[in-house]
Amino acid sequence: MFTIVLLFCLTYGIQGQPNPVIDIAEFTSVRGVTEYVPNTAKPIYAFRGIPYAAPPVGDLRFRAPQTAELWIGELDGTAHGPICPQTRIDIMSEDCLLLNIWTPTLEVNQNLSTLVWIHGGSFQWGSGNSRSGTELASFEDVIVVTINYRLAVMGFFTTGDANAPGNVGLMDAQMAIQWLRTHIGRFGGDPDSITIFGESAGGMAVSALVLSPSSQGLFKRAISQSGTLTAPNRANPWTTAASQSRTIAEILGCAWTSTEAVVECMRGLDWEDIEYHGTGIQPYPAIDGTWLPDWPFNMYNMGEFNRIDYLLGYNRDEGYFFIFGADPNRENIRELFRAYIARYYNENVDAITEAVLQEYVDFNQTDPDYYVFAYSNLIGECSYNGPSNDVARKTAALYPNVYMYHFNHRPGWSSNSDWVTATHGDEIPFVFGAPFSASGGSYTEQGRALSRQMMSYWANFAKTGNPNGAGLPTWPRVTCQNIDYMELVYNPRAEQNYVPNRMRVWMETVPALDTYRAQFYRGFPWSCPSQ
Repeated sequence: MFTIVLLFCLTYGIQGQPNPVIDIAEFTSVRGVTEYVPNTAKPIYAFRGIPYAAPPVGDLRFRAPQTAELWIGELDGTAHGPICPQTRIDIMSEDCLLLNIWTPTLEVNQNLSTLVWIHGGSFQWGSGNSRSGTELASFEDVIVVTINYRLAVMGFFTTGDANAPGNVGLMDAQMAIQWLRTHIGRFGGDPDSITIFGESAGGMAVSALVLSPSSQGLFKRAISQSGTLTAPNRANPWTTAASQSRTIAEILGCAWTSTEAVVECMRGLDWEDIEYHGTGIQPYPAIDGTWLPDWPFNMYNMGEFNRIDYLLGYNRDEGYFFIFGADPNRENIRELFRAYIARYYNENVDAITEAVLQEYVDFNQTDPDYYVFAYSNLIGECSYNGPSNDVARKTAALYPNVYMYHFNHRPGWSSNSDWVTATHGDEIPFVFGAPFSASGGSYTEQGRALSRQMMSYWANFAKTGNPNGAGLPTWPRVTCQNIDYMELVYNPRAEQNYVPNRMRVWMETVPALDTYRAQFYRGFPWSCPSQ
């Protein structure tokens, strides 16, 4: 009977376990829950819904985040708080600048490394509540943090001055990291060993923080999964951001007679009206000249980024996630390519399209899947793979600890076409150890083994700046001349120089043909420094 009860407790987590309490400061504490990976005995202490900034309401709507005063008494951190306003159905509130912490210890100042997850969702959707840090914290003895940040109009509306500076969603992430630097020691962490990581828009946010001068000294390392801010049209020039914001205000009935007047009007609206009627336009990070001083492409060309250890990568079939039934075939592939390219390039679209088609499409092919694969490659390599490779080599030109991966494992639960291995976002559950969670029964043994290795790689990198460790296949560094990388499959293996000709299209050919951005270029054409 004792064995049955013990197994039940280990399998279902918090049954019979006390609620841990951590003192953050005098008169300030937070109560959490104790959780377990199924069939393990190591407790992980989870604290959810912790405010890291003042609620961005009233006069603080659209402003840079403000420091939060610590609460008095014991905060109930046993459940997630609300997510930030967006067009998805969930419990939402403007008072959403919250973070969640999973730690393997209740002892203070244990110098544990911390991984801070920045969620994706095109800067329009998502929350830190969608991931659990229990498995990663348990297996790797690290602290895992997930954060909310302001999204869409609330996060990126701008007047170009202090009334609505823009980029406040990214400033929120900085504020969360600053809060952690101050308080993570109370959860057992080392404030000088913080790694930020994120996927898709989260990976782009990571690269934005790496670029921003105001991030200097905030974190030690960074991981961008399937996303960097060098992707086309993910960092808008100020003129575009201002035009979008003006249109949003007009849709909502707020006249732009002055920046003060339009922001006062926007602050008088219910957030539901803003999110449900204002997001026909999706605002993104803006090149404001201060927080983000220049085009990300230029900043990497000129070496204007924070020198930190950097791990980047992407999945084999990123673009398949975004096809949405387009049905690519030999008859429509040229027009599909042109339409996709026209979304991101304002001028010289025909020349860019022809240059890309030359590398991607052999019109003599008759297999229908060939054209789906070609279109998937276009989307993935234009928006994710090509930009990531470019950031990796330019970072490696000036800083030694740069690593790349290529995730190429088909999850056991995948229902995609047989030729698809890993599409956008498929690597995330493996990083977080989802195959070992209570709901991980759909993963194969190969998937569980790969997840175990990926957790170790990510945690090793967070601890030392090097993903390698005992019992793991050796992961090579990137150099400017050679983008060597780790092929993340069952039994991972190192591969050399992942820059096929079609990838060079995005790093070299397309920038040369992009006559719109060419007027803003610095440091192009770019080449590796002389050895």
